[in-house]
Amino acid sequence: MTLLTRTGSLVSGWLGRGSFAVTALRPSYEWLLDVASGGRGVSWPVNGETVRISPRVRHLVAPTAEPELWEWLKLNVHAGDHILDVGSFLGVYAILQARWAGPGSRVLAFEPTPNTVTTLRRHIEINDVADRIVVMPVALGAAEGRVELHEHSDPFRNAIGATDPLGHHTRTRWIEQTTLDRVCEEK
Repeated sequence: MTLLTRTGSLVSGWLGRGSFAVTALRPSYEWLLDVASGGRGVSWPVNGETVRISPRVRHLVAPTAEPELWEWLKLNVHAGDHILDVGSFLGVYAILQARWAGPGSRVLAFEPTPNTVTTLRRHIEINDVADRIVVMPVALGAAEGRVELHEHSDPFRNAIGATDPLGHHTRTRWIEQTTLDRVCEEK
């Protein structure tokens, strides 16, 4: 942990993570973290593995996430595999599967939310796996066409066709949808 992150952690612990001062200072702190890393994001542990992520989304990446699924994937992803990551979100699974599968592998990372796609692409670049991951900025469904994406304050709650009652709905936009069969035929 760097001096900057230790200081940030102490200050937010002392003042309270949700305090007005910490909330007001958070964007500047995240900017400083990004600058201090040379634009390479922060090292972030997920289930015992380290990925680099944008400081602005670190609150969305849990240090422990779906451990049973994680272990299953680690056991079943093999060198050279071609992998479909549907609902890639910030790309943590796509990045680590690309690492586990190594050179010659390919991960198709499907993420329909335009704002999230930008961060997903950055994470792929700063983790040096861009040669193995193809970002597919579309939704997957039963038919091709345009569908309504409901976006939420918690971006992991974004959904096609319905608003998640547990999330705070922020807006709706129309996006492209394709089928998995079509993607597999083309790729």
